[in-house]
Amino acid sequence: MKTMKAKDFKPSDDMIASAHAVFSAMAYAEVMRKEVDMIYKHILADTPIYETRVFGKRHEPSGARIYNHDDMYLSDDEETCTRIYAESNRIERERGLKPADMIDDKCPALVAEHLLMNAQHLLIEVMEPLTKITLDMLLCSKNGLENLKKYLDLTLRLLAPFVKA
Repeated sequence: MKTMKAKDFKPSDDMIASAHAVFSAMAYAEVMRKEVDMIYKHILADTPIYETRVFGKRHEPSGARIYNHDDMYLSDDEETCTRIYAESNRIERERGLKPADMIDDKCPALVAEHLLMNAQHLLIEVMEPLTKITLDMLLCSKNGLENLKKYLDLTLRLLAPFVKA
């Protein structure tokens, strides 16, 4: 098997473009996540919502206040959840985080994170002729998600010097 030296590596235009897409999507997803989390943090500071315990068919507040929007599923207070989501939607649109054509119940941070995931999958696909590694091989391996992260990190480090801002 012929081994390639790092100095001899010349990535294809598709490899460079895919790496650029991943870097751009990483930055976009990070910014969107911070913005959306900050919006919810402010809303939840002003709008109390509580976890709900379920005992058979009887629901009662457990007394634990929810401060992180990722935990809102723990409440069955639909009225308050609806108000919180409506306020978040209003602020996201006001700040230009959510375009006019995006439906109300979509989260711009999750959309950005999905875009990042798609860019990462494309990079793996574009690199496959060189690496002989597929997304399925990474995910189906022992410690699949950890291996996926390592693979992406190594691949992006390899291609970073070739990507122009």
